[in-house]
Amino acid sequence: MYSLIESICVLDGKARNLEYHQKRMDESVSNLYGIQNTLNLNKLISEMDFPAQGKYKLRLVYSDKIDSTELIPYTQPSVNSFQLVEDNEIEYNFKKEDRSDLLRLKNQTAADEIIIVKNGLITDTSISNLVFYDGTRLFTPAKPLLRGVMRCRLLALEKLIEKDISPENLNEFKSFKPINAMLDLNESQWTDMAAIQK
Repeated sequence: MYSLIESICVLDGKARNLEYHQKRMDESVSNLYGIQNTLNLNKLISEMDFPAQGKYKLRLVYSDKIDSTELIPYTQPSVNSFQLVEDNEIEYNFKKEDRSDLLRLKNQTAADEIIIVKNGLITDTSISNLVFYDGTRLFTPAKPLLRGVMRCRLLALEKLIEKDISPENLNEFKSFKPINAMLDLNESQWTDMAAIQK
């Protein structure tokens, strides 16, 4: 069995976006193992004590059961340079513990972070989905490697628009930022498009 991960943001003592994490866990267990998920996040969270202040990452490793839990103080990584890296074969539809393919791509460049191009389209960084700003609207790649929980939430709230984005039309945008379970729209910095090395 593949080991899967959920990285849940615990902010000031409260776990956020649990319904989106639960949905992803349910779908992952069903698709990968062919069984119904019996892991209940609300029950699990209710049995935990969290610090009343600060941001933490609750890292769950699971399959058909919880294998381990870890609560880690969260510090946003400093990322100043991005490199486009192409790989038409990479798959990361499920949030697996094995991130070797992503790390292999990241190790190909000296940039702080990579932006993965698959079949001619922008997908994700090695650790996040992406949001692009054209001066008016916010867009996210329509074909990400992983449909992250924050991305799903922001799409449901109609704050983002899905769009096929190629390296050739990156010049349509003014800036971009990462989003993931730990980073909402207002928690990560906008980066100038010039930071992307092609």
